Amino acid sequence: MKCATDRLKDKDDAQQIILNTTINWNVIIEEAQNQVKLGRHDAIFCLGEFLEDLKKTLKEKIPDEVLETLWKLVERQAEEKARKTRKTGAENEK
Repeated sequence: MKCATDRLKDKDDAQQIILNTTINWNVIIEEAQNQVKLGRHDAIFCLGEFLEDLKKTLKEKIPDEVLETLWKLVERQAEEKARKTRKTGAENEK
């Protein structure tokens, strides 16, 4: 995933990919979810941040639905983590 770093070259590479290919955004989202399952817990957030930056600074046409989906996934991740934290805290109080 090209959003691994914030180097200008990576943004240029991503811009060229977006301009020159048909992006299956569902595959991109699924890959970010797979990265989370593999332990890279910030993958969805990083992808969303990277794509928003491309949209704002380079004026790339990133579908709003893609960004909305990514942010909903981040929100769900945060809720799940909060639930686990509360559950662990409650178990430790016993």
